Amino acid sequence: MAHCYNRRSGDKHPNRVLIIAMALIMCMTVLFSMETERDFEAELAYYCDMVDTFKESNGEYGWPDYKGTYERDCKKGH
Repeated sequence: MAHCYNRRSGDKHPNRVLIIAMALIMCMTVLFSMETERDFEAELAYYCDMVDTFKESNGEYGWPDYKGTYERDCKKGH
């Protein structure tokens, strides 16, 4: 039976380090790209402020309620 053998290190599985490194990079990418609860709350507060500004300025400034969530998400905290 033929084995993949690296003569320098004596390692029968030379790709093991590469596989482990790739798995760690993938895990770190997922962890760093996840949106935290604090980020979500900050984005929601900003969205609510911009829609409030839009309503108060009669559409001159801010954003319209393009998500359609203003009544549900923003009014309860005000």
